[in-house]
Amino acid sequence: MGDNEIPEEGGYRDWETSATMNDTWGYKVTDDNWKTTETLIQLLAEIASKGGNYLLNIGPKAEGTIPLASINRLQEIGEWMKTNKVEV
Repeated sequence: MGDNEIPEEGGYRDWETSATMNDTWGYKVTDDNWKTTETLIQLLAEIASKGGNYLLNIGPKAEGTIPLASINRLQEIGEWMKTNKVEV
């Protein structure tokens, strides 16, 4: 799949969707258009339900730190995953 693309239906072959948490790959100080945690969770659920892998870019800063907006969303996604995990 292309960047930020999700197929209409799940398939039997392996696939993944590469996606950003905002509008840019990597870190860009002027990009404050962050996807909400709710949106990221909806995308995660849709991709997983179709058998895909969600490759989510966090875009670290030049010195290697992770933007606070990314950290907050990842923690919230983690909490959601703890509550909604599926035992295999």
